Amino acid sequence: MDLKYLQAIVFDLDGTLVDSRLDFDKMRMDLGFPSGVPILEHLQTQKDEEYIKRCHKIICEHEHRGVDVATLMPGVHKLLKTVKRRGLKTGLLTRNNSQVTKRTLEKFQLSFDQVYSREDCKPKPHPEGLLLMAQSWKIQTKDMLYIGDFLFDLETAKNAKAKSALYLNATNKNLESHADFVLESYEVLIKSLSL
Repeated sequence: MDLKYLQAIVFDLDGTLVDSRLDFDKMRMDLGFPSGVPILEHLQTQKDEEYIKRCHKIICEHEHRGVDVATLMPGVHKLLKTVKRRGLKTGLLTRNNSQVTKRTLEKFQLSFDQVYSREDCKPKPHPEGLLLMAQSWKIQTKDMLYIGDFLFDLETAKNAKAKSALYLNATNKNLESHADFVLESYEVLIKSLSL
């Protein structure tokens, strides 16, 4: 992994920095959504204000329960120390709501130069979050790396013309071809950044 050019690393939250064991199939079931649909996008197609409010409440309940049971991925603190020692900017871009994001960061004592939740920009795979970060840091997106565990993360990086890294788990090996880099663990990245 040649990362000499890198000026910023941005992370997804669920499945990348923490395992909050969110069950999206159960969430869809509780919402009465068809199986497999992207939840936030499907919610945007709804017209009934009361129904939309109820859905937001259900989603938030799931996300808050996720924080309660969340565990930190191995090597996250060491990686963030290494990234900061290298003088790189750090960001967090998540489809979670801002309250849940804040609670998660407090729980694990994680801090980033910029944090964008779903209320702050158009949700992934729209590149707005990465574009806003690049703009505020006065860097080009090609000098950013976005790390995530899901197709939306890799598409977000591509849409922003940034580099992408897939954080590998038992169920996402099929996405390897969509990523610029594949991380089986954070040790790989720590080593590359320490060179």
